[in-house]
Amino acid sequence: MRIVIFEDSISDNFYPLSLTRPLWDLRMGLFTFAQRTARIAAKEFPDASIAYCGREELAGLCRELDPSAAYNDALFDDDVLYVNALFAPATLGIESGTALVRGGRLAIARTSGDGAPRLHDAAWADSAGLKCAELGQDEVLIDHIWRIPLINGAMINRDFGLLESKGEQLLYNGVTFLGDPGRIHIGSNVTIDQCVVIDARKGSVVIGDGAQIDPFTRIEGPCAIGENCVVLGAKMREGCSFGPSCRVGGEVEEAVFQAHSNKYHDGFIGHAYVGEWVNLGALTTNSDLKNDYSTVKIYRPGGMADTGE
Repeated sequence: MRIVIFEDSISDNFYPLSLTRPLWDLRMGLFTFAQRTARIAAKEFPDASIAYCGREELAGLCRELDPSAAYNDALFDDDVLYVNALFAPATLGIESGTALVRGGRLAIARTSGDGAPRLHDAAWADSAGLKCAELGQDEVLIDHIWRIPLINGAMINRDFGLLESKGEQLLYNGVTFLGDPGRIHIGSNVTIDQCVVIDARKGSVVIGDGAQIDPFTRIEGPCAIGENCVVLGAKMREGCSFGPSCRVGGEVEEAVFQAHSNKYHDGFIGHAYVGEWVNLGALTTNSDLKNDYSTVKIYRPGGMADTGE
């Protein structure tokens, strides 16, 4: 089997992050979208290979990120599973000749390879003769960048079930653990100093390999701290995900840091998505609410978009 993770036509909805990375490389919950699909595939289709189909202007970058994977190559395999780059599946197990769609967008389809790379959407699935059904309302297919911080906490809790091991290594001197220890996962070579509180009463807490948690830090689940992150006496409120090698201080709530980003000092960041290799200076702060309490609008190519939030 070949599993093809593909972009559809809505990359502008993820501006400016989509300028420098394929959509499957965006982070939500414990993983990037591609990492989540690969983990599920390893369990359900262990012999499958992963390929990618996306914007040609990112071809060089994508081939550098994963030289072993096919990118925009022709496909003639007998069994191909197409997975939308922004679909967060609970399972990849669908029957051959079927597809799941939502609002004209294709979430997942299984058929034979169709030759040259192309835009895969609901119209393609219909023209290919696939039996199409509506994606369930509880399934996650992201359509705008602002959706990710809004559901990130729920995705951390759901992704927790994909971890190979959890709920162990909780014997740290001077560290207070609250809630179900089975909802806490601490990786290898993690340093947690005294006077740290890890609170899993509202959701899962995951601390990746090699992370360092300094004194006077409070971590509220659901929360995901990536590999080799450094947490400097921070107040980590619920719903946060930090990719590898981030440094985080101050207060953070319902925010996603892609990777290698730095919020070392005091200040508040909430309901936000921070990209990669970003440095936030001392006392950098945003607000959860506009001063006039109106809905938030964001810029994207083609004009402003109202988030409705």
